[in-house]
Amino acid sequence: MPASRDDILAAERVGITGSVTVGDILDILGILPVPDERDETGAVYWFYGWIDVNGAGLIQRMNRETSISASNTTSLADFQTAWDDRANLVYV
Repeated sequence: MPASRDDILAAERVGITGSVTVGDILDILGILPVPDERDETGAVYWFYGWIDVNGAGLIQRMNRETSISASNTTSLADFQTAWDDRANLVYV
């Protein structure tokens, strides 16, 4: 899934053009763009997911009470499969 229009505009402001990936935006801006997927329904954890132009995915799990987060950079070819199994992934 390609980066959103807002992500591309943010990247262009700092000199990134062409194919924009989540990694590019993280490296340059030091922040995450608006997630492609969001699940804020859990009692303990909230989950956020990003898909870059190459189909790679990043899923972040955040503890609702402490705001401590951990990430899983999925190597699965199918981000949707990883997102569907987000509660069982290993986060570091």
